[in-house]
Amino acid sequence: MILQTVEPEVFDITDLREYFRDSLANLESAIRSAGRPEAHLSELRQYYQITLQEKTNKRLRLLTILSAVFMPLSLIAGIYGMNFR
Repeated sequence: MILQTVEPEVFDITDLREYFRDSLANLESAIRSAGRPEAHLSELRQYYQITLQEKTNKRLRLLTILSAVFMPLSLIAGIYGMNFR
């Protein structure tokens, strides 16, 4: 737009107008296609984070079950293992 306000005798862009329009369209297309891999990588990272979180939840579930089983047994063994009459 600014180039159009300059005097035509000094800087004639009438024959370059289509070239600039095509260049702008190609640049916009390149910018859009550059954003696609970034979005895909973001989705892959999010999937990886979810997978790690699920593994951690499974391990914590197992540890909770084991502690629920063995803590009462440890309490009973501790009480009966004391020296008192």
